[in-house]
Amino acid sequence: MTEKEARQFVNLDQFDSIEEAVEELVFPIKSFLLTSPILKKTFFSKLKKLALISQACEAIKGLSTKNNEKREPIFIPHKEILSTFIAYEQAISKHYLTLSSTNEPHELMISCEQLLHTHATYVSFWNECQLTTPSGMLLSKPLDRMVFYSELKNLHVKNIRTIAEIIKNEGELSNDFKIEVERIRQSMN
Repeated sequence: MTEKEARQFVNLDQFDSIEEAVEELVFPIKSFLLTSPILKKTFFSKLKKLALISQACEAIKGLSTKNNEKREPIFIPHKEILSTFIAYEQAISKHYLTLSSTNEPHELMISCEQLLHTHATYVSFWNECQLTTPSGMLLSKPLDRMVFYSELKNLHVKNIRTIAEIIKNEGELSNDFKIEVERIRQSMN
């Protein structure tokens, strides 16, 4: 991307600085990332947009923000479903904090990629849990984390603590729980 194309892309003529122009482009993306359910297709479209904004910044500022910084994973699934859920919630909270604290497109891209990686790891934990679900569920509806946590806690009390035990005791599961598990499983398709 040339500097002229970059200036047009960020609409720099209408702003006092490149930072203001970038903030105008980044704000709706950040809002989406912080409020929408994690769905692979929609998050990848936001990553593409952030990559273009990052390229435009590089062209205008004349410096590269490329940084192949790899951070250690902050989420590793456990054998038990309740502790896995708690670890996942803690990990994505850290990702959301990072997303909310920057307006730099490249940093947002890295944070978004890490959030997607964490979520994909969580989804892979649930992938073997194929339960019978009622038809007509909405995948785009945000996950009700507190209800899901309560369900997991109740299962923990009943000594249903692993995916294998969930599958074995499917008859004891509520339809809401089954729908939430399927929503999780489908979010990375």
